[in-house]
Amino acid sequence: MKQPQPPMVEDPGAPVAAGARAGDLPGPAGGDRPAEGPAPGVAAGCPWARVTGASRGIGRAVAEGLVAGGHNLVLALRQPADAPAVRALCDALRRRRPGVALRLLRLDLADLGQVRAAAAALCADGPPLSLVVANAGVFSRRERAPTTDGFERHMGVNHLGHFALVVGLQPLLRPAARVVVVTSVVHHLGALPWGALGERGGPALSAYAASKLANQMFALALDRRLAPRGGRAVGVHPGFVHTGMLDGLGGVLPGLPALVARLAQRPEQGAAHVLHAALEVDELAASGMGGPQGWLELWGAPGPRACAPAAMDEADQERLWALSERATGQRWREEDAG
Repeated sequence: MKQPQPPMVEDPGAPVAAGARAGDLPGPAGGDRPAEGPAPGVAAGCPWARVTGASRGIGRAVAEGLVAGGHNLVLALRQPADAPAVRALCDALRRRRPGVALRLLRLDLADLGQVRAAAAALCADGPPLSLVVANAGVFSRRERAPTTDGFERHMGVNHLGHFALVVGLQPLLRPAARVVVVTSVVHHLGALPWGALGERGGPALSAYAASKLANQMFALALDRRLAPRGGRAVGVHPGFVHTGMLDGLGGVLPGLPALVARLAQRPEQGAAHVLHAALEVDELAASGMGGPQGWLELWGAPGPRACAPAAMDEADQERLWALSERATGQRWREEDAG
């Protein structure tokens, strides 16, 4: 197994936080090193949020919405090739709210060793988190390479990577923290391969649906663990959204990309459901899931949605949690939760 690259944690373009290291992560256009001194206009009381998959699509729109609402953000760089997109995102966020505090860390959800290292590095000197949005995801019919740890890619990235990250960030979660796990309406079609969780094989759409079912079950099980301290976790599906991830469906359903371009919501519309879940989580507490209120849950105003029956069994949720702890090596510490 390859060794994970050490995570680089920094504030790109504003202050370098105590203990952080400036390195090869992107700063603002015109310079790759963070400036010294405090960032103007950053209020000490601004809440911090961690958003995965923020460089494009729904994640970028979520990041922009949170910054506009007063949050500071922890973002991720998956690989050096992503640096231009991350730099563009950081510049856009600073234009939206001058003085916003941003931190970056090296993180690839397909590499559990790197996820554990990144979570540990952020816990060592990172800000307490009021919100985590587990948004990043993969769907691909063609690219089915296993994760670094040998797991089927959809389950490995969409569920296990986020499980390892959120559990690893437990010491940073404020007592009333919110965690939003982005799932999909196709979780209704999912079935978990008990006894072979994360093993390769099977159609891509089935693997994706299983990973999204796991996302929703994780959210419900996490909510029980956060609730004693006043925290909440909820799943949300953004509906039918035109993002790069849907392009992979062209090989499954010919002609779908053209249909998507005509009928799907824009990423900003999909992000509205995620932001609603993050900011109005109590409204979704009874159902444990949010999503569009319109036809077939494909679009419409944000609100509560019903989970798939397969997601609702608490015994199965706890079984998945135990399997995920063994697979990732990350364990929830009850002494930190109570």
